[in-house]
Amino acid sequence: MYTIKQSGDRLTISLQEQSVVAGIRPILSLDDGTVVQPIWRTRAWQSGEDDAGTYTEQINLYKDAAETLMLTLYFRIYARSMLVWTTLAALKEDQIGVRAKGLDTYAGLRLQTEGLGEVEGLMANYLYKDWWTRPHFDPDPARLPSRTQSLVWRSDNLYHHILCIANDTFKTELGGGESGVDVLTAAYDGGYSNVTVPLFALSSDADPFVLPERNVKVGMAALGTPYQTRLHKRYPEPFEYLGWCSWDAFYRDVSAQGILDKAREFEAKALPVRWLIIDDGWLSHIDTALTAFEPDPLKFPQGFAPLAKALKGDGTTDGHGIWWLGVWHTLFGYWNGIHPQGELACTERAALQTTHTGKIVPAPDVARAFTFWDTWHTKLRNAGVDFVKVDYQSGLVTFYQQELAIGTAAQRAHAALEASVGKSFDNCLINCMGMATENLWHRPTSAVSRNSDDFFPKQPGSFAEHALQNAYNAYYHAPFMWLDWDMWWTRHTHAATHAVLRAVSGGPVYVSDRVGETDPAQLRPLILSDGRLLRCDQPGMITADCLLCDPSRVSIPLKIWSRAGEAGIIATVNAQLDATEVQGHVGPADVPGLLGERFVLYEHFSRTAECLSAEEMLPVTLAPSAAALYSIIPLADPVTPIGLVDKYIAPAAIVDWFDADERTVVHLLDGGTFAWAAEVPPDEVCINGAPAEVRTGPGYFSIDCPAGKGPVWVEVFCRSGAPT
Repeated sequence: MYTIKQSGDRLTISLQEQSVVAGIRPILSLDDGTVVQPIWRTRAWQSGEDDAGTYTEQINLYKDAAETLMLTLYFRIYARSMLVWTTLAALKEDQIGVRAKGLDTYAGLRLQTEGLGEVEGLMANYLYKDWWTRPHFDPDPARLPSRTQSLVWRSDNLYHHILCIANDTFKTELGGGESGVDVLTAAYDGGYSNVTVPLFALSSDADPFVLPERNVKVGMAALGTPYQTRLHKRYPEPFEYLGWCSWDAFYRDVSAQGILDKAREFEAKALPVRWLIIDDGWLSHIDTALTAFEPDPLKFPQGFAPLAKALKGDGTTDGHGIWWLGVWHTLFGYWNGIHPQGELACTERAALQTTHTGKIVPAPDVARAFTFWDTWHTKLRNAGVDFVKVDYQSGLVTFYQQELAIGTAAQRAHAALEASVGKSFDNCLINCMGMATENLWHRPTSAVSRNSDDFFPKQPGSFAEHALQNAYNAYYHAPFMWLDWDMWWTRHTHAATHAVLRAVSGGPVYVSDRVGETDPAQLRPLILSDGRLLRCDQPGMITADCLLCDPSRVSIPLKIWSRAGEAGIIATVNAQLDATEVQGHVGPADVPGLLGERFVLYEHFSRTAECLSAEEMLPVTLAPSAAALYSIIPLADPVTPIGLVDKYIAPAAIVDWFDADERTVVHLLDGGTFAWAAEVPPDEVCINGAPAEVRTGPGYFSIDCPAGKGPVWVEVFCRSGAPT
């Protein structure tokens, strides 16, 4: 359990007598330009219980020299986690004509620290744009980037993780200080002098992957809201299937004809793409400010309804194989909000508000903003639209700074948007450009969020950065949401490696090829005959041996782990910036929680299988931009089903299996190449009761099962004896 030690005016968080965060002291920056270092006065203890568990809490009281401000710093200590939070009160407010001093808009409260103990490795996720984060690996805490939201480091064989919190007013971020890490809290609005602010959650453990979930639980308890984590949210049904997005195919030149041409291509190629998004370019606007709810009449002359019917069918025809249609818009309507001369500025006036900068946006009021979204979304739903992708979410700070507290703006905007999406689209929403903490902590029902900057098909060298962001952002992002690793092109230098990354992501899989350019061969390993994805059970996560180092600059593979039932999944990728070969190792120990003493490791591209103990590692060598993909299955006796090995996530194709009467029976979702590992060849194999021809591979056996005809039952007979 954590302890708080005091030395002079500094406080240190310790664990097992080792310093975790050293030398903490608060500093206030006020809106009149003055900087105040409050003086520590006294401390007390109390106990309690909240949704995160029972706790003891150390309370430290500070006042400024003139006793006009009182700051209280709380350390709420749970069994394995801690919440650090504060209150600020302005004293002597009863004096007539004396205005209480408020906190500075951008850096009101700073917790200055002297370091993080003995740092043996560090990874931080920081906002390098207002809406995207990326990893940082420098072990010197003083060089931590500003706007850091998540920080994990190793010290004395333990991992420690700080996760910043945003409440309904303030947000907290980390940055390098004079001698350590500074904790900065601001509302991006002025005048606040009586506040309660949860700053950050801290957890420590030998297992780094339990820490973010613990910290999210602590943060949610501090906010006093029902849990809004990934595990408490329903994954939208459309994203169980393969999709397509118009963005990199058309950019803003999208049209109804272009969408139909692409759908006809999928039909001609017998590729079961089941949903598509009409991205940016369909809106009616002037200078990227929205003028009307209806689509651009030049690009979509009949609106969306005829297009939706053509894509999906109208009850008498089957359409072009599309089951769900989505459209794109921003959290403000369009990039610059609502145009003042457009019809919406008049018809929706009661639901809109003009900011200090002259932008017209949905009002920062839940009821009024809901009216705006509900009117629009109802029109879209009636025209055949099934879901939305909502972009530019972390643009809240641009529209509302010095006008409305950032936490308030986020809480109201997301509540209104998601109420409307729930009403019209059954909560089917892709959140995008929204990785700032004010967005993460305020999404009540939506389950999917973009996890990285865009895929840039025409930018050489962008693959490594894209892979790096997705793998490392998942560390802190996954407890909140299912993660969207963005679209890609199937005819691209890195197409196969992109597909592997999406396979292990656990989230939506969709491409954005131009008309005529989709390569079905790149997509079939991801899906069943009907377009359903063989999806991992959880978001892909960076492995522990890569967590604190940079595989784009250090000569090691980027390794991402996930699960498919009882099997582990490991994707290894060469993400080197200088296009050199990398070498590393992979094994069962890379996947936390795998049960068993011996395992079968099947590699997708080499079509090889090997048997390893739980502690053994297999060497991996990857050429530039190459990937390898491993299914790690607990060894069974006498047969270990691997799954459909012509698919990336082979074990996910297995519904169930059991041993009975000298045979192993395997129930598969669909047909394909089914493989299993065994010490001896089978006496007989049947597919749906009919004998099958068996092939012998390196370390396994396989058969071809008919695909597209529904579930498949395989029986493997081993009458001649079990392996030793």
